[in-house]
Amino acid sequence: MSDINIGVKKSGADKYAVSAIISKGGKVLLLMRHGNDQFPNLYEFPGGGVEETETLEDALVREVYEESGLKVKSILRYVGSLKGEIHGTMLKRYTFLVSVEDSDDVKLSHEHEKYVWAGKKDLSNIELTSWTEQTLRQFWE
Repeated sequence: MSDINIGVKKSGADKYAVSAIISKGGKVLLLMRHGNDQFPNLYEFPGGGVEETETLEDALVREVYEESGLKVKSILRYVGSLKGEIHGTMLKRYTFLVSVEDSDDVKLSHEHEKYVWAGKKDLSNIELTSWTEQTLRQFWE
């Protein structure tokens, strides 16, 4: 989907990841990681690693579809990025607010057990990955 150009480029890390905030009615889509996965039973945004030959936009579209079955219609805005070390590798994660074709048709991949649509007031009952928690603070500021 190279016609989506957000003007943000990969830089400043060894590996890159993307995540998507999909919002509906003041709530965001969060996926719960599988119990035997890294960061088990924690909620996160749809997203994942950027392959070497991919743009951030292409990776975002691919990852959203792979993890949720949802098709990105447009990238609305760049939310921000976070950088951190995971297993000795410097990772930079870029997050974008996106719109999707049909948000009621979530189909989870094998990486996730369930999903929720959560608003600010729901977050006290949901365990988030630290990346997701920090990004939600940026998003809802």
